[in-house]
Amino acid sequence: MEGSGQGSGNNAGPVDTVKSMTVEKQQVPTQLTLNKLPSLPQVLVRILDAVSQESADFQQLSNIIRQDSGMSARLIAVANSSYYRRQHGCDSVDRALMCLGIDTVRTLVITAAVKQYFSYFDKDHQQFMARFWRRSLVSAHCAQTFATLTGYNATSQAYLCGLLMDVGQLCLLAENDSEYLPLLVSAGEDDQQLLESEQQVMGTTHCDLGALLLDSWQMDNFMADALRYHHAVSGQIKHAHHLVKIVNLSSLMSMQTELSEQTLAVANALFGFNEDLMRELHARIFADVQRVAGGLGMTSDEEPEQGQRANRELGEKLGQITQMQALRQAMPGASGSDQSGHGAQDAIGRALYLSFGFEKYVVFFLREPQGTLEASLGGVTGTNGTADFVLNADADESLVQRSFMAQQVLASEPRGSSSSSVLDDQLRRYCRQRALICLPFASKTLRGVVVAGANPDTLAHYQKNTTLWITLLQQVATLFDAEPGHTDSGKSSESSDSVRISEAVHEVSNPLSVINNYLEILRLKLGDSKDTNKEFSILHEEIDRVGKILLRLNKPDALPETETVDVNTTVEDLVRIFRESMCAARDIKVILQLDPSLEPVLLNKAELKQVLTNLIKNAVEAMPSGGQLTVQSQGRVMLNGRAYFAINIEDTGAGLPEQVMSKLFTPGITSKGEEHAGLGLSVVKKLMDAMNAQIDCSSSDKGARFRLLFPVVRVPSGDSRREN
Repeated sequence: MEGSGQGSGNNAGPVDTVKSMTVEKQQVPTQLTLNKLPSLPQVLVRILDAVSQESADFQQLSNIIRQDSGMSARLIAVANSSYYRRQHGCDSVDRALMCLGIDTVRTLVITAAVKQYFSYFDKDHQQFMARFWRRSLVSAHCAQTFATLTGYNATSQAYLCGLLMDVGQLCLLAENDSEYLPLLVSAGEDDQQLLESEQQVMGTTHCDLGALLLDSWQMDNFMADALRYHHAVSGQIKHAHHLVKIVNLSSLMSMQTELSEQTLAVANALFGFNEDLMRELHARIFADVQRVAGGLGMTSDEEPEQGQRANRELGEKLGQITQMQALRQAMPGASGSDQSGHGAQDAIGRALYLSFGFEKYVVFFLREPQGTLEASLGGVTGTNGTADFVLNADADESLVQRSFMAQQVLASEPRGSSSSSVLDDQLRRYCRQRALICLPFASKTLRGVVVAGANPDTLAHYQKNTTLWITLLQQVATLFDAEPGHTDSGKSSESSDSVRISEAVHEVSNPLSVINNYLEILRLKLGDSKDTNKEFSILHEEIDRVGKILLRLNKPDALPETETVDVNTTVEDLVRIFRESMCAARDIKVILQLDPSLEPVLLNKAELKQVLTNLIKNAVEAMPSGGQLTVQSQGRVMLNGRAYFAINIEDTGAGLPEQVMSKLFTPGITSKGEEHAGLGLSVVKKLMDAMNAQIDCSSSDKGARFRLLFPVVRVPSGDSRREN
């Protein structure tokens, strides 16, 4: 490849080349250097938010990390290390996350945040990091866009190279900021001056250092070259690899708020892009990055106060995460937690002290049959069954009752105020504080209020960290279920069934998560393809639907959620699954007739898919030796003066026996044999009833036909609900 061995542009002889390679080998950034790479504090806070959740969302986490060069470099370096590296290297943030897993990523992110928080960042550091972040993100978006426009399939590689094009600057800054930062400040926006200064003072350039870093990860050689030559003049790279040219143009575009004639000429020379296209792309990408910056609270790169605020927020976020980790460690069953003491009551005391600093507290539990809030200062009701306090749950005579009724955290006025009751004064004296704070809670089986003493610092901390307090209280509330003396024997059977269901849902969720993750790994191995991506998205959606069906077992009375559904697309996706699996195996011809006039409607998509899956599966199983499956949608059907849309499912099987037709939707009635439970059509009928829809069936010896009629509920104009 022309230009691939040019280094910094010198014509070195064989001896010089060997010497240069030795020097380069010594200059590869170590893991110690990578651990010190700075990130934008505003982005770190968002990443910490994402990883600190109990069930961190993979895609959300990936989207945030992909906005930051430093964190992306850390993750990919670890994923490509000998401890984690698989047969194929990780050349994207998505691959790195899949390889490492959420727990490892959580540890890496928290460690990086702690190190950065305790590092000194002055005004020059903060301004450089803000500019660096914007330029990296613009470059990444440009590279991805140019790759798409020019047909370069590895768009994720292009994005990563654009994001990391100046990662060498972060390495130099992390290793020797006292020497390197003045070079950055004096060079300003002049990249060529910066390269000359780096070579003279540091003995290398950030381009070469970034390329060496990617080489050390055993990345595709051309990815390293993309970083090595991203400041080269266009004449040197006109015959270079496509990725090199993409990142070179992205680098040029990222440094200009207004496109220069030189950049427009390079775009035309490398890819034939005209001026109008470049200006449109430039405006759109810069606007996108500006929106992201606005979401992070970055209005200007020149305001040091923004960086200081972000660093304070980072410190607060680390404090909250530390508090959550300490609480989880203290919970019964946690590794290293103290299991001695007096069971749940001791655990509640430890948890409340670790979470809120409450040394003295009272817990009021709701007694549903009596409609009372009851508390005992000994923690549980005594052997004689008498509580120390008994309050009407629906009254507002005290702070405790008002907090429970409103389901809000409430704080009292200091002692002696006119609004305090005798009960409030008694509780205040018991808790040995001037004021009270009441925190309503709800566990799986219990509801109530935690009452504790509050000083001005406690109240101020709550007002500043309301969300944290609520999260901590949710954790603590799980302990109340284990406290003796608070179970309702009348609900023991129901409760045990609920526990068994919850356990089963939890256990089934684990293999579903594994399947989901390995599907993503398989997709990444197969590479980017419009067809395979569509197939995988359908599979992911079906697995998510299984998860939602399981979760409904825990909330059988929950009302179904409606959303904007493109019915034709939903039907097409389902038919695709059956056509390429069960239908192909049975030599069944599939005819799909979709009415283009059928507009999106408000519907529960999961329930619709469950109905269609049952009926299509039944139709396919009715044709073991081949036949024809017809699935048809109709956009407008009038019945008794009301508008419906219809879906028809027809097969050419043997039809349904008379005894099945007479009790079509009765559980246990089936024509498939003893190994089938006969629940499919009864489930279909219940789901159709829940959607206020109608279903009818006709059958003969030439096949069966199901007709589904759904009332048309149009999406209101401006409705923000979108199909997920």
